[in-house]
This record gives sequence, C-alpha cells and structure tokens, in this order.
Amino acid sequence: MRLKKSALLFSCSLLAMTAARAAVSSPLEISPEIARETADATVPDATGPAKPALDAFKAGEHDKAVALAGPLAATGNADALYLLGFAHESGRGADVSKEKAVEFYKKAVTAGQKDAVYRLAFIYLASDKEEERSQARELLETAAKTDPTVAGRVLGEAWMRGRLSKEPDFDKALQWWTTAAEKGDATSQMLLARLYEGQFGFPDKQDGPKALEAYKKAAEKGDAVAMSSLGSRLLNGPEKFRNEKEGREWLKKAADAKEYSAYLALGDYEE
Repeated sequence: MRLKKSALLFSCSLLAMTAARAAVSSPLEISPEIARETADATVPDATGPAKPALDAFKAGEHDKAVALAGPLAATGNADALYLLGFAHESGRGADVSKEKAVEFYKKAVTAGQKDAVYRLAFIYLASDKEEERSQARELLETAAKTDPTVAGRVLGEAWMRGRLSKEPDFDKALQWWTTAAEKGDATSQMLLARLYEGQFGFPDKQDGPKALEAYKKAAEKGDAVAMSSLGSRLLNGPEKFRNEKEGREWLKKAADAKEYSAYLALGDYEE
C-alpha cells in the first residue's frame, strides 16, 4: 500500500505512520492525521514476480512470504527487497533487526522501490544519531522532487517535532506543509490548520482566520475530518468566526461521509 492513501513523523504524513508502529522504530509523536492514514501500513501491492510473497505476507503467512522473497531479493527484485526490510523492521517472519531492515531498504531504494524511501527515512528519523537524521532529510528532500505531497508532509512534521533541528521549527514545517497542500494533499492542509491554531505550540504564531481557511481548503478536498472540524469551529468557535448556516452544512457533509465526530459537534452546539 502506498503511503499516499487517503500519512513522520510520522505523513501531517508526516512521511505516519504507525499503529503498526514497527518494532524497530517509528516516527515520534505521530500526528493524528498521518496516523490514521498509515496505521495499516504494510507491504505494497505488486503484479510482478514478488506477488506471491507479498500476498502471503498480507495473509499473515510471514514465514512463507520471507522464504519466497529471499531468492527474488537475491536477484535484485525491488518489492522482494522491500518485503525483507519490512519483515526485519516489524519482526514478522524475521528477527527484529534495524541493521537488516536498513540494509534491505537501501537495496530496495536503489532498485526503485518508492515506499522503501519512507520506511528507511522513518528509521533514520527515530535515530538518536544526528548523522542518520540528516540522511533522512536527504532522502525525503530527494523524494519531494517527484512526490511532493507525501515527502513534503513528512518533512514538515520532522521539522515540527525537532527531528531535523535542535528545536521545533515553525517556518520549516509551514514551508513543507504548504508545499504539500498546494499539490493537493488534504492531510497537510489539516496540519496547517492545526499549526495556525497553536496545537503544536508557538502561541505567538496563532492565526484564527488562516486556521479556518486551511480547514476549509481541506474540507473542499473531500476530507471528512476537515469537514467536521470546520463545521465545529463555525458553530462552536470564537464568536467572530461563527456562521451557523455554513457550519451546519459542513457538519451534514461530514456526517454523510460517516465522520461521526460531526454529530458530537452538533450536539455540543445544541446543548
């Protein structure tokens, strides 16, 4: 499964990733937006020679999957290399080993397996070694050239969580989340809204109108959580931002999309 599904820390999306928080590592303090996209992160779909191995892994036959992937990985098959990296990262079908996970992910990246870039970056971002975190930054900035939504989202959260600097960096997070949002990433748009609301700190940077605008942009991209968040703020937020008619409309859209927090927001308003 590609991390683009609609994600570093995190993926915001920022590249989360992580009720399946892997045994080796996972981004620290992952944001809810990225977490909900990447909680089921696993091996990718494939149609080539590695398909039987990948299908076996997803069916829970991890030992069989690793046995099938081994010979293919030896020939340089990108998906098989990724599977072995994930097996060692997660401890499914193989011993937990950061070193082995990194080894196989690196080979997968070289072979062109795009998801391996993010798994490798997450391991490096969770490292206590500044050199490895810098390697994560290089990987993600390179990925952002062709995949600006996911890579930009993860970079933004990495900067916000202080994984690429001594302190959280508001401006860098803003830069990367804006880049990802402008390329159509609703999750990054939500992260921008939370950023402007002060949910990541930086009280001096709070900007209510910008937060509301960001929620609306995410809602207009079809994000049901954003619809509910926007509707809630239009009904229950600061008086100067309230708009009952529009708030109810967004909450109805969210409810129609089965986002049940919309009912809670409406209930709060009508109490």
